[in-house]
Amino acid sequence: MKKSNLFILTPLLTITIACTAPPEKEMVPIETLLIEEKSTEIKRRVFSDSLLQLNTNQVEDAFQLENHHFGDFFCDRASFYVIDEPANTFYSKEASSITLFYIDGALRQTKYLLKDDISGDLIRSYGNFKIAGFDDKNKQLIKARSILKKSYHGVIIEPALDNYELRWVFNDREIKYRVKRVGEEVEFKFVERVKNFEKEFSSIEKMCS
Repeated sequence: MKKSNLFILTPLLTITIACTAPPEKEMVPIETLLIEEKSTEIKRRVFSDSLLQLNTNQVEDAFQLENHHFGDFFCDRASFYVIDEPANTFYSKEASSITLFYIDGALRQTKYLLKDDISGDLIRSYGNFKIAGFDDKNKQLIKARSILKKSYHGVIIEPALDNYELRWVFNDREIKYRVKRVGEEVEFKFVERVKNFEKEFSSIEKMCS
């Protein structure tokens, strides 16, 4: 929530030798403050589930994507849209942003930057997964198969793992989930895309660069 900047104006006074009583400050009704505060709030919006499903049509979704267009690239065949602070939740967790990648007018990849960890939810939803560590510590933990722990929520990722990626591959799509913790900074990134996304993207990049 942004804080409103409210300036209380007082009449400009000329300084004189004689002492005068200080002017009374203008009183602003509390209702006015509340109205200004409310008007500066970020308007969070729930976007339809159909908008976020792979292979949906960019033209059909245009009315929802208004004001979220980031840019068009590679002969205008690739279009990116960024939705900041959506009201949608993902496994009951809030997202700071959702990025939609369209190729030739079809949604081919979605990327969520989340405010909390959903690794346990994904494991319970999709089952067996592949995991890769991004530093020596995480690689050693994975090599030692110190990956999963039991909790009252069910199976969860070993808490000591803090720089890794989970991956699920299906017939027509793949899911990647990246976790990175460095000090107080954390990153939870969920990506879902069509299975041949990299090939499609590379193809238009070469053609139009």
